[in-house]
Amino acid sequence: MPTTEILPSVEQVSKALECWIKNNNLNNSYIGSHTAQKNTEEEILDYSKIPTSMAIVLRKKEVTGIVYNKKTRDIHVYTKRKVYQKELDTEVLTRFYSCALIYATGQINEIGKKIDNAQVASSKIITSQTNTQVYTCGSSISPGSDRSAGTLGALVKDSNGTLYGLTNNHVTGLSNHSEKGLPILAPGVLDVTPISTKPFTIGFHHATLSMNIGTSDNIDTTTNTDAALFLIDNPDAVSSNQQDQFDTPVTVCDPLPGSVVEKVGRTTGHTVGVIIGRVLGTIAITYSVSQYDFSGLVFFDDIWVIHSADESSFSAGGDSGSLIVQTNEDGTKSAVGLLFAGGSDSSSKSGDRTFFIPISSILEKFQVSLVGGHNVPKESSDEQS
Repeated sequence: MPTTEILPSVEQVSKALECWIKNNNLNNSYIGSHTAQKNTEEEILDYSKIPTSMAIVLRKKEVTGIVYNKKTRDIHVYTKRKVYQKELDTEVLTRFYSCALIYATGQINEIGKKIDNAQVASSKIITSQTNTQVYTCGSSISPGSDRSAGTLGALVKDSNGTLYGLTNNHVTGLSNHSEKGLPILAPGVLDVTPISTKPFTIGFHHATLSMNIGTSDNIDTTTNTDAALFLIDNPDAVSSNQQDQFDTPVTVCDPLPGSVVEKVGRTTGHTVGVIIGRVLGTIAITYSVSQYDFSGLVFFDDIWVIHSADESSFSAGGDSGSLIVQTNEDGTKSAVGLLFAGGSDSSSKSGDRTFFIPISSILEKFQVSLVGGHNVPKESSDEQS
C-alpha cells in the first residue's frame, strides 16, 4: 500500500522562504523583524535547492513582505519592483514544497496622511423599532478637535453593561495623543457640511490598547494593537446596525483564509471581499498626526489581508475602524476583525489590499463584548426575536 507524503505546513514553508530571503539580503530591514528571532528556536525546512538565479532576480526587486494561505497553500511574495513573466519562466521558483508562490508588487499606505473623500453617504441615521432616529455603526466619527474622519466599527459593553464605541486608536485616539474625555464627534469633522447629518457628541475618548513606536529590539511588538474605545454619551442615540445593511453579530471567530467577508465603512460603504491569508511575522506601518507634528513607525503581529471580491476597492482611507464580518459555512455571520490599514497589491482585482487585526484579541484585552440588537430597525428586531 503506497504511503501518503506528509507535506510541511504552509507556515513552515513561508518561514523557510523568509529565512532564505533574509540570508541573501533580498528584503528591506523591516520585514520579518521578530519572526527571525522566533525561528532560532525551531527547525527550518531545507531551502538549499532554491537556485542562485532567483536570488539575483529578487535582489533587484526588494522583497517587502510575505502572506500565506493555509487553505490554498498559496504564498504571496510582495516586492517593491515587478517580477516579470520571463523571470518566472526561467529564473524564479513558482512552487516551493508544493506551495504556489505568487509574486506581486505592493506598498503599505501611511496612516494619517490622507483620508479619501466618501464615495457613498459617510454616515447613516435609521429609524429604530421604537421610532427614534439613531446613528449607526459603519458611520463617520472623529475627535472633536481634529479635521479627520474614520469609522465607528461596533458598539461594545463591559461587565457592568456600560456602552462604548469601538474603532482604531488612530481614528479617535489620534495615535495615543487624545486625552481621556476628549469629545468624539459624529459625523467626523471632515464630513461636516451644510447638508450633512447634524454633528453631535456621540461620546468621549476612553481608552486605547498598546501601540508603541520601536522595533523588536527595544519593545515587545506583539502587544501592539490599533484599537480604541470611547464612552457612548447617550445609548438611545446610537444603533448596533451597520448602517442599513445588517446588525452587528455578537459571535466572534478566528479568521479563515478563503472566507468571504464584508464591512460597512465611512468611505466605501458596504463592500465584500475574501481573506487571502495572514502576514508572516511583523508588518511595519508609518503613522502620522499633523496636529501634533508626529510621525513614527509601528510594528504589528498577527495581521490578516483581504482582497476585494471585484474590481472596486474593499476599503479606502476613512474606512479605518470598520468591523470585518465573516460569513460562516452555515450562512451565519461572525465578527473576525477590525480594519486598520491598506495598500497597493498588483495581484488583486482592485489593485489594492486591506489589513485587519483579529477582533478576539481586541475584545479580550479591553474586557468587552460585542453588542447586537441595540436600536436596530424593526425588521432586524423581528428577525432576531
